Amino acid sequence: MNLKKPKIRLSAIEKTAYHEAGHVIGCYLVGFEIEYASIIPDGDSNGQVKSKEFENYFYEGFRLYHIKDYELIFNSIVVNMAGYFCVRKVTGKGQLFVDFGDYARTLDLLKSFHITSSLRDSMMANAEYFLRDIFNEERPWELVRIIVASLLERKTLTGMEILEIIENSNYYILRKSRSTPS
Repeated sequence: MNLKKPKIRLSAIEKTAYHEAGHVIGCYLVGFEIEYASIIPDGDSNGQVKSKEFENYFYEGFRLYHIKDYELIFNSIVVNMAGYFCVRKVTGKGQLFVDFGDYARTLDLLKSFHITSSLRDSMMANAEYFLRDIFNEERPWELVRIIVASLLERKTLTGMEILEIIENSNYYILRKSRSTPS
């Protein structure tokens, strides 16, 4: 399916729900533990997905010494970009980062780890290719729709509610395994 082809018009709340559902799927796919997802405006944003992995890795001056550090950065970029892909797939419109906060978090992460511009460009391009492939498949897209409907109905979902929705649906998708369940 072509991501550039316009599909439908969304209200502001629907756009936010698709955006946050994208982050949820991104977190789930890379194995980030989700604390909650919300489409309730909180001042700076129209909604948010809180994931434990984002909190601990914004250290100024931190250097990369292990491949796991690169994996964390790549996974974080995937999660930050995922909101865009959902909105883009539905509307056919949108910039790479719809939410300035997503873009700023990605830039802060890359800067704090002293990522060179060539490595940054490579990581971002690879994350974009990965997400294009994921969101062009039907199963993850059906999960996005289920999560959007739940967010529109409840406004906030806990991490446990999100896992129940995903794991009890007919659209279960593979993800990176965690050593302990979320």
